[in-house]
Amino acid sequence: FYGLGQRGFGYGPVGEPWQGTASWIQVIGFIFMTVGVFVYAYGNAVQQVMAAQAEEQKGIPSPIPVAYSMRELALDLDPGVMPSPLAVIAAEFNQDADAFGDAEASRNLRSSSIGSMTPKT
Repeated sequence: FYGLGQRGFGYGPVGEPWQGTASWIQVIGFIFMTVGVFVYAYGNAVQQVMAAQAEEQKGIPSPIPVAYSMRELALDLDPGVMPSPLAVIAAEFNQDADAFGDAEASRNLRSSSIGSMTPKT
């Protein structure tokens, strides 16, 4: 893989050999960890959106730091509505797309009605 030859870094072969059942358990564990990271990130985004909505309603700053993309997403949603995972992804890409001039495509994706997301009209 790295083109290091048979001896790898000088200590022996590079990587682990496939160990049957043990390797499948490692693959399943990796999948669970990856899903966990995505669930954690989505929960963080939902927390930021709810904090931004509370700031708008109460007029006082939230102790939770809110990213610009999540603040914009909060403005697109009705108060108290949780954003869908696709809306969160689109909002994150919108922040990047603004720099490249393709924000309209991302905004259209965010404003489509998906799952529990109900955009303001």
